[in-house]
Amino acid sequence: MVEMKKFAKVLVLALLTASSVIPSVAFAANTNQQSSNVSIASTTTQVATFTNLKKSTDYQDSKYFYVNTAGYVTVNVTQNNSSYSPIMYYRILRSNGDGTASVFGYAQLEGNGSLSFSSNQELPVGQYYIRFYSKQLGETTGTISVTTP
Repeated sequence: MVEMKKFAKVLVLALLTASSVIPSVAFAANTNQQSSNVSIASTTTQVATFTNLKKSTDYQDSKYFYVNTAGYVTVNVTQNNSSYSPIMYYRILRSNGDGTASVFGYAQLEGNGSLSFSSNQELPVGQYYIRFYSKQLGETTGTISVTTP
């Protein structure tokens, strides 16, 4: 009889222990781990179209584009010249408000087709434009688009 009481106590203790351990183990096994990899959608905007652009030291400016989230921008261009291989010079600029501008990237792109370059640093939120000109004979046509973060 004494052994039966000891057995009953051990059994009750074991059941109580198991009932408290099982739910916590089951809970641990069923926890939903969520990770949030939020990616900010980029936006591509056409800022200029040029036709019959000839070799010149005169430059043209694109329309303004806006960077709403600080980050690197990519300038995508198409350039074609039926007589010669085009040589175009591009700069990413931000007006300082005093008649000067800060440069955030530049490239000399040669050849017909679709080409691109990126800013050399993260652009702060603000308004920017592309300055461009041709360094080649003949007439160059093309477009300029900007992809912002």
